[in-house]
Amino acid sequence: GYTEEAVEAVTKYVELAPDHPNPHDSYAEIMQWEGDTETALAHYRKAVELRPSYVAGYQGIAEAEWLLGNHDEARVALEQAMAHQTTEAAQLNTQRAIAATYMMQGKRKEADAGFAAVAATAEAGGFEWIARNAHYQAAANDAINGKGESVTAHLAKAAELGGEGTAGQYIWGASTYAIAGDLETARTMLASLKSMESASESDGMRVAAAHVMIEEGDVEGAMSILKEMDQTNTMARALMARSYKAMKDGDKAKKLQASVVGDPTMNFYNAGQTMAAAQVRKM
Repeated sequence: GYTEEAVEAVTKYVELAPDHPNPHDSYAEIMQWEGDTETALAHYRKAVELRPSYVAGYQGIAEAEWLLGNHDEARVALEQAMAHQTTEAAQLNTQRAIAATYMMQGKRKEADAGFAAVAATAEAGGFEWIARNAHYQAAANDAINGKGESVTAHLAKAAELGGEGTAGQYIWGASTYAIAGDLETARTMLASLKSMESASESDGMRVAAAHVMIEEGDVEGAMSILKEMDQTNTMARALMARSYKAMKDGDKAKKLQASVVGDPTMNFYNAGQTMAAAQVRKM
């Protein structure tokens, strides 16, 4: 929260090491968080100019371009980041991030194709955790942008890939089934989650419970849960935006929607954050 000190420190960092990419990347991040996206973009570009293999620079360019509304350019930058990744796991995760950008735009078919490609390659390569996340995101994509027809299939595959009986499986299950309109299965998933001592009072449980409550029409109950969460949590703000909309408080709903869609800390690799953005896109 000490913004002036942070800017002063990172400015000095750039002055001391102007020919190294990391100071420019750090400066760009802080400028992005402060809302100066154009300046951030210039310094991300300087970072990759100084070192063309600097992956973090391309990732930063993608974030800045996205915030400026340049979605295709953001994906180009992510593709450049993927080309410079040095491990197969990192390449697959970047491919998954690209698929997530399509979900955030409501481009269901493009997102489905991307998640399917990641899941298949990751499973074949032994990266079960990446394949599992791709299936979770594919389930969310179908529920949010489609009709929820493939939610069960994706969650079954995620369970097969190591998700069975885990908190993550129940969180994604309760949330995606709720959005898809299968409240009976969503409640079953939520009950299983609540029975896990490790999930008690977790943000994941709050998110899952809020999803179910919103779809049930209990928006006041959802709000009481969401207000207990850290308000920097993108999903909390997204679900609060949906709740305010249901409560006919358009001003608060739109303000929260804007804070999610234009979140300067957006991370395309974070499945929950991208799912949050996808949910509020059409509000």
